[in-house]
Amino acid sequence: EVCAGGIMKSWYESNEPMIRNFTSPETRWLSNMWLLNTPIDYEGIQYYSSENLYQALKVEEHSERSFIASLTPPGSKCLKLPRHKNAEMHMRLAVRMKFDTNLDLKQMLIDTGDKLLVEGNWWYDEYWGVNQNSGIGRNILGIILMDQRSTYLHGSIFHD
Repeated sequence: EVCAGGIMKSWYESNEPMIRNFTSPETRWLSNMWLLNTPIDYEGIQYYSSENLYQALKVEEHSERSFIASLTPPGSKCLKLPRHKNAEMHMRLAVRMKFDTNLDLKQMLIDTGDKLLVEGNWWYDEYWGVNQNSGIGRNILGIILMDQRSTYLHGSIFHD
C-alpha cells in the first residue's frame, strides 16, 4: 500500500514487489545522484543530475544556480542548503524533468510496473527515504517516483 502524503511507516513489511533501494547497480538510475546523459535545461542552465537541480531551486540567484549546476551531485548536496518550504514541489519538478529529458530513463521507470519504489538508505534519511536498518521512513522520493510513473502510465496520480 502506498501512503499518500508520505506517512511514516514500515515499508519493508509489504508483500508487494518492490525495489528496496536506489544504490545497487540495477537501480542507481532512480537516484537523484545519477549523472544524466542528457542534461536538464532549466532557465538556461544545464543540470547533469536531478539532485543539482533540486539543490539549485533552493536559491534565487542565477549565478548561485549556475555554480550549483557545475558541482558533482554529492557536491551540490554537501552545500547543506536548508530545506525549502516548497521542497516536495521542487523535488517533483526535478524528478519530472529528469525523466522527461532522458527518455531511456523514462522507459525504465515505466518498466518498473507496479513495484513499490523504496529509497532505502544507510544514512538514516527518513524523510526522503527509508532507514534500511529499521525499514521506517516517509519515502517521499519513492512516492514522487511512483507518482511520476503513474502519470506516464495513466495520465494521473493516484494512491491506494
